[in-house]
Order: sequence, then structure tokens, then C-alpha cells
Amino acid sequence: MVISMFIRCSSKIVSKEGIKIPVLMYHFFTKNSSKTGKYTINNTKLEEDLKYIKDNYVTITSKDVVNHMYDGKSIPSNSIIITIDDSSLSFYTIMYPLLKKYNLKVILNVIGKYSDDNNGFY
Repeated sequence: MVISMFIRCSSKIVSKEGIKIPVLMYHFFTKNSSKTGKYTINNTKLEEDLKYIKDNYVTITSKDVVNHMYDGKSIPSNSIIITIDDSSLSFYTIMYPLLKKYNLKVILNVIGKYSDDNNGFY
């Protein structure tokens, strides 16, 4: 199964033991399939991605990587990192409920100024 275009554009971190940790980046989420694009994924495809990740990987955070690299704490060989960049309101309304449903971890990157603008998008 090929996960969405967002996952195919991932980078990797290599652990102390040579474990390659994929880093997946998402930006925006929508329930309207006609509004998907380069940085926006619809909720149906997103849920397919997250189910695939849940069935095949263990999500970890940057803290887990730091603890592994500096303190020697182990990480699973099927580790994966999911980042949410430019986090918008759609993270909370679409992605967050799915993360809870599948019990997955993410790294959330919020642009403070955008949230301060309170334009209804962020």
C-alpha cells in the first residue's frame, strides 16, 4: 500500500543502531475532497494513512530520539515520526480525533503569529 503523497516525500533519521526512522510531514486537513492539494489531505485518506501506520509502525517523538541517541534508550526497529507543520485548526478538528482513535504520537509545530492572527484558519 502506498501511503499519501505526503508520506512519500519523507526524510529519515538514522539511529545509533542504524535503524532508519522515517519522518512524515503533514500540513493541513479537510473533510472536503475537492479542497485537497499539495499540502492538504482529506480525512478519508488521512485515516487510511494512520491505520496503515498503526498496523505497521510505532510512532515516536523527538524526545524518544534524543533519549535513544544520548542515553542509549531503545527504540523499536519499526519506529516512525509524524510531524504536523504549520498547524491549523484542522489539526484539532480532523487529525487529533484520529490520533486518539489510533493512539498515535505526533510532533506538532505551531506558528505562533498565525494563531495570534485569529483568522479562523489557525
